[in-house]
Amino acid sequence: MVYPVTSLEELDKALAADTTGVGIDASSGTPNIFLNYGSEKVDRHRADYARSLLHPDNGYKAK
Repeated sequence: MVYPVTSLEELDKALAADTTGVGIDASSGTPNIFLNYGSEKVDRHRADYARSLLHPDNGYKAK
């Protein structure tokens, strides 16, 4: 599920409340992905999945 926020402070609060969530800050035009630390393998999967959500129309598939 996607929850839009209006500031980095809101993003931090949302990630603190959802420890398995993925934060995407696209305010600079380039998406930056934020995760609460889990395991390296799980974190790579979550980041890749978040990238796939940014590009749903071009067929980007999470690896």
